[in-house]
Amino acid sequence: MTKETRGLLLAFLNELNKDKEIGQLESAIIENIENIINYANAGEIEKIKKEALKIEDDFIQIKDLLKYQYFDYGISANKIEKERRLDWQPKGFSEILNA
Repeated sequence: MTKETRGLLLAFLNELNKDKEIGQLESAIIENIENIINYANAGEIEKIKKEALKIEDDFIQIKDLLKYQYFDYGISANKIEKERRLDWQPKGFSEILNA
């Protein structure tokens, strides 16, 4: 897979998950990391510990969600491979008219 194709697929998946639970957890983790930086600058150790626990919980949830999501992707890919002709060639409009 080329770098461009991989980038396209990753962007597609990010856009697809943006409003779903995985995207929300990702946003929460980023927010928690920002909070930890702010608390570290202020010297608030207890708040840092609480935010770190939230991050750990969110990472565990994301890991579990991704397992199931990629399992579903595998099922879909297998179905496509079995049911679709993957070596098709697109036909131009003139070829369709002349057939």
